[in-house]
Parts: sequence; C-alpha cells; structure tokens
Amino acid sequence: MGETPLNVISSDKNKYYMWVYCTGTDSFAKNSESDKDNPPNIVLYDYHDSRAGHCVNNYLQDFDGYLQVDGYAEYKNTGSTLVVC
Repeated sequence: MGETPLNVISSDKNKYYMWVYCTGTDSFAKNSESDKDNPPNIVLYDYHDSRAGHCVNNYLQDFDGYLQVDGYAEYKNTGSTLVVC
C-alpha cells in the first residue's frame, strides 16, 4: 500500500493523492474465489484530495492483517500489522 501525489489539471488545488492498495500473490496464476490461501490479485486506486490519515483509516477500518507500507506515521493508526519496506 502507498499513497502518491498527483496534479489535477482542472483544479485550483496543488495536490491530490492516489492511495494504492494491492493484494494477492503477485503472480499470473489464476486463483479461484474460494482459494483463501491465495487471494486474487487486486490493485485498487483510491482517489482523495488529501493525504490525511482518515483516508486510509476509513478504508481499512475492518482490515485485520499485514500491511506493507513506507514510514508514513498514519499507517500505525490502521490497526494492521505493519511490514515496513
């Protein structure tokens, strides 16, 4: 998971953020929906006008698992087990 700034051409605001969530085995293998040991490969782009912690905390409020992230302090508030890169 990570967030990255982006510019929006038709906006007066300087920065917006794309929060990117990835899950799965990161392989080309086909996974069935019932395969709990190998979840499907998913990339989710979550667009926000802020880098505030509520963006990630609201989305991950019920998530209980590992989260690989950088050192951004707000990830600590997700309740996830952080795996820092």
